Amino acid sequence: MSAQADGPLSGDGPGERVTWVDIVKGLTISLVVLAHAMSERPGDLYYVPALAGFNDTLRMVRMPLFFFVAGFFVDRSLALAWKPFIEKKLFLLLWLYVFWGMMRFLTSDVAVRLWHGMPVDPSSWLLMFVVPTPTLWFIYALLIVFFLSRCLRSVPIPILLGLACLAYSISIASGVLQALPLSSRIIRFLPFFLLGRMGGFAWVDARRWRVHRVHLLLVPAYFALAYLLLATPLRRVAPVTFAVTLIGMAGGLSAAILLSRGRYGRYVEFLGRHSIDVYAVHFLPVLLFKRLLQEMPFIDVSLRVLIIWVGSVLLSLVAGQVIRRLVGSWPFERPSWLVLPSVRALRPSRRIGWSE
Repeated sequence: MSAQADGPLSGDGPGERVTWVDIVKGLTISLVVLAHAMSERPGDLYYVPALAGFNDTLRMVRMPLFFFVAGFFVDRSLALAWKPFIEKKLFLLLWLYVFWGMMRFLTSDVAVRLWHGMPVDPSSWLLMFVVPTPTLWFIYALLIVFFLSRCLRSVPIPILLGLACLAYSISIASGVLQALPLSSRIIRFLPFFLLGRMGGFAWVDARRWRVHRVHLLLVPAYFALAYLLLATPLRRVAPVTFAVTLIGMAGGLSAAILLSRGRYGRYVEFLGRHSIDVYAVHFLPVLLFKRLLQEMPFIDVSLRVLIIWVGSVLLSLVAGQVIRRLVGSWPFERPSWLVLPSVRALRPSRRIGWSE
C-alpha cells in the first residue's frame, strides 16, 4: 500500500503518501480502539466515569475527522465508469466487511457459544447486513456513501453539502449522540465527508506551513466547549455542534501537521499507514485482553483500559504484518477473482451452427 490511493479507508490520493494525512488516520484509529477498549455502561467491569465522559466528547470529532479524510481523494474513483468503480472501491469495502465480519462472528459469537455449550445459528451472521458489526460499521457506511456519491456525481458538491447539512440539522435536533442506527450515523457524518471532497485536502495542505504550536490550543478549547455543549440543550442546535466539531477537527489536523515535522510523528504515521490492519483486526485483541484482565481484579480499572487500548493497537499491528507474511495481503485487499463478469462474456454467441 505504497500510495495514498491504496488505502481502503480513504479515496484516491496523490502518487506518494502524505505524511500528515497518515498521521491523522493514525490518531483517529487509535481513538477508535480506545472507544472499544472501555465500556459506556455504568457498573460494567471496564466502566470508568471520567473516561466515559472523555469518550462522549471524542464522539463529536473522532468519526467526523475520519470521514473528512475519507473524502479527500475519492473524486478520482468517482470519475471512473461503473465497472471499475464497483470493482476498485465497492467490492474492496464489501470484501473487507464480509470477511472480517465473518471472522468476528466466528471468534466472538460462535466460539463463545460453543465454549458455554450453547446452540449456534450459522445464519445469524447475516444480521450484520441489517445491524452493522460494531467494530466494522465504518466500512459498511463508506460502502453506502461511496455508492451514493457515484450515483450523484453529476450533482454539484455545494448542493449535496447543503442537503446533507439540512439532514444533519434535523438529526442533531434529537439531542442523541450515541447508540445511533447506521442511517443516523451516515447523516451525521456525511457533511464532513463532503467537506473533504470539496477541496479539503488542498485547503489544509496549502496552509500546513502556517500551523504553529499555538494552534494546539484548539484541542483544550474543543474539549472545554464539547463538555459544555453536552451538558446543555445546545447539543440540539446544529450550527453550534457543527462549529464545535470543526474546532476539534482543526485541533486534530494541527496536531497531525506538527507531528509530521518531528521525529515522533513517524510512529503515528506508521500506525496510519496500517490503519486498515488495526481497524479490521483490533476486535480480537480487545476481546482477548478483556477476558484476560477480568481475572485480575487487583489491577485498577483505569489501568486495565489503558492496557487494553495500547496492547490492542500494538497487537493488531503485529497481527496484520504476520497475516500478510503468512497468507499474503488478500484479507486486507480485494481478491483478484472478485470482479464483475465482462459484458462480452454475458452476451450470447452469434454463431449459428449447432454442431460447433
